[in-house]
Amino acid sequence: MKNNQPLITIIMAVYNAEQWLHKSIGSVLDQTYANWELLCMDDGSTDNSLLQLKEFAEQDRRVHVYTYEHTGSHSAMVNKAINLSKGEYVTTIDADDYISCDYLELAIKRLL
Repeated sequence: MKNNQPLITIIMAVYNAEQWLHKSIGSVLDQTYANWELLCMDDGSTDNSLLQLKEFAEQDRRVHVYTYEHTGSHSAMVNKAINLSKGEYVTTIDADDYISCDYLELAIKRLL
């Protein structure tokens, strides 16, 4: 990783998404661009989502987990994450999405 690479914040709002998290977060971990942080915003999940998120955070220091009582508002979770973001650039993915391994690399090339 080059020291001059801008930090990209990836925001993921999560609510009862345990069946998709492995593939979704796995696609973030597989990025060819390495200078990112993933803010996982758990909206009071009642399944095993929070447990899975914490396991990913233990495996990679770039994964950060925040949990809140259920609001039912995706945008509220995103707004909270924006306030916590340290990145120069911010992007969002849904908990049931996955991205190609060069997603961030191609995005940053277009921006710079």
